[in-house]
Amino acid sequence: MEKRQPRQPACLVVKENRELTPNMRRITFSGEALKQYPEIETSAYVKLMFDFDGNPLTSPPHL
Repeated sequence: MEKRQPRQPACLVVKENRELTPNMRRITFSGEALKQYPEIETSAYVKLMFDFDGNPLTSPPHL
């Protein structure tokens, strides 16, 4: 099986942020980068990255 290259981080915009229960939150994102996200793929996932100072990220971090 051929190993795929890791995807680069992308910045998205928070479209909606709603509390479902005290321990669960639904965050809806929008952005051009989502066009490249696979609609149905068993290995698809999202990793959220946050600035330690609480500042919004304006560009993807360099990993």
